[in-house]
Amino acid sequence: LTALGEKPVHAAAVYLAVHWQPFIFTSGNDGVSLPPDLAVAEHGDAECRFCEVSAGRLSLAGGGSLPGLPKAAGNVFSTGFGSRDALAGEGPLVRRALEAAARSAGRGGLVEFYTTCGPMLLAGDTAAAAEDAEREHGVRVLRENFNSYDDYSAAKTEARAALLYRGLRRARLARPRPAYDLAFHGPRPDGELSETLAAGGLSTAPAAGFYETLAAARLVILPARDAALCPALDRAGIRWLAAPEPLGFAATRRWYAAIFKALRRPLPAAARATAGQRRALADLARQASAYGAALVAGASDLPALAGLDFLPLLAETGLRLRLLVRLGSLGAKAAAEQGAARLAKEIKTSGFKINYFSGQEDLAGLLSGPASLRLVYSDIPMDPRVLAAGRNPFSRTLFEPGYGGAIESARRLLELCRWDFSRRYLAGGA
Repeated sequence: LTALGEKPVHAAAVYLAVHWQPFIFTSGNDGVSLPPDLAVAEHGDAECRFCEVSAGRLSLAGGGSLPGLPKAAGNVFSTGFGSRDALAGEGPLVRRALEAAARSAGRGGLVEFYTTCGPMLLAGDTAAAAEDAEREHGVRVLRENFNSYDDYSAAKTEARAALLYRGLRRARLARPRPAYDLAFHGPRPDGELSETLAAGGLSTAPAAGFYETLAAARLVILPARDAALCPALDRAGIRWLAAPEPLGFAATRRWYAAIFKALRRPLPAAARATAGQRRALADLARQASAYGAALVAGASDLPALAGLDFLPLLAETGLRLRLLVRLGSLGAKAAAEQGAARLAKEIKTSGFKINYFSGQEDLAGLLSGPASLRLVYSDIPMDPRVLAAGRNPFSRTLFEPGYGGAIESARRLLELCRWDFSRRYLAGGA
């Protein structure tokens, strides 16, 4: 907290009141593709990783739609670079981190070594330490001079794909015949989803070793296409399907249909929404139609929003959707209108009411009205910009998969619309 006069104000609120920060964080590779013979070593400082607004779950922007913090995994290491190392020299620090990462990956493994902002400014030489680690421990060290944990360069794609293929091939040679129908790489379905798959006669591989689980199934289900894992699966002769978590009735139908079709199995009755479930969602949508929800994004970010899996469910809830678009340059309005039209088509809604803004004051005004606007999406927990406008923030973590999950998600949104706390007690605050 920062004291401004007699009123305590959160430092994040001060920052967000002055500087533009996204409300929605789209993420790439979320870290689920880290096998045991891959180690990640970050050459950077803790402050950058833990305190920057757009970082991971321990920072301000900690919603479930963000990628997991890289250091959360056991095979991820950080040098913990600090001011003393900047003065005394980074060499010993780098060597210790690379040695730990190399031992974790094991002989024949891969170490990805990322140099972050602070060390890059010093222009230190990490090549010698990387070569020593390769020679002494029999690993490959891939060096990248940026925080590209969630992105794939050509070299990173090639190195990971080769590593993954070798591991999958070993696992397939150990078990040539798949013992299960499905394996899930990433979140494993439970409740309604797993019960419906079982009702259709599909078996799911239990969580075992990274490679062993994937090689044990006839079909691997991925949350999204992975630029390194998918080619490795293809090369190993393992079928895969990119099937994002099914949020909403339409997405759930497609999810079941895609899986059963891929395995050439008939779709069970449980894979279709019941009449009671359809009535329940329709009733909630009728009640929610009195309220509105806003999405805030930059004009250049609109194409990426079409890939957000929760948007079709948001459209099914009956809320009146409003799109607030930040214009960053001349001519951006025409592009924004095209992007909004494509977005509406993608999520199968009749369209958004669209407003444009340039500055923070314009945005604050749009967030403050009309009275029917109750919700604003933000991946920043308790976003001060939303609370100060007297609105309630919500994020991806509110939504549940499946037909029952869609009904529960709609119920939560309606309850949040009727919750008047922010307007009564927080509106006008910093």
